[in-house]
Amino acid sequence: RFAYASTRTWSREERRELRQRAVWKPFLPKCLKEGKSFSAMGVYFALDLYAALDIPVGLIGVYLGATRIEPWIPHEAFANLSGFEWCRDWTYIDNKDWKPLTGRIRMTYPSSQPCGLWNDMVAPWTPMSVRGVVWYQGCSNSTRSGKDEGDDYRRLMHTLYDSWSARFANPDLKFYFVQLAPFANWWDIQLAQARFAAEEENAAM
Repeated sequence: RFAYASTRTWSREERRELRQRAVWKPFLPKCLKEGKSFSAMGVYFALDLYAALDIPVGLIGVYLGATRIEPWIPHEAFANLSGFEWCRDWTYIDNKDWKPLTGRIRMTYPSSQPCGLWNDMVAPWTPMSVRGVVWYQGCSNSTRSGKDEGDDYRRLMHTLYDSWSARFANPDLKFYFVQLAPFANWWDIQLAQARFAAEEENAAM
């Protein structure tokens, strides 16, 4: 079964309830194509999982393209993370007043703001009992500078994993992610992803 739950928006504060009721649907073509179509990566992952384990599999679709990793991390996770004080102290900008930010930190959309997507799309599900997460993100965090600046991203992946496993009350939460394809000069993120996978026993690339 799957439930599409991507509101495609952000919140200043953590939401305790979903914006709209989530409905479990079977993995049938007519269901997968209804409304907002479901993640193809998610579908094939779930089918492989079901074939391997022969147990019921349920996927919750919570995703938004072209996003940074910081919006998916809870606010408290930035409390003692050096170098990311700007996330902890961020002042939110409304959609109507938004202007893309460039420079060392590129933020194209209002949804790029720290913690905003966690607040709206993920927090309402906690502390639901989930076995794992499938993650596909990274290019928006690349500096594309040709320099090895990806260590910040490695730290952010650890921060995301640690905070999610804590908030979902599952210290053994599995975290499977897709390494970026070599489409652009974002090898810094590819390297950071590989380092994270080597360091976190519950993660795999």
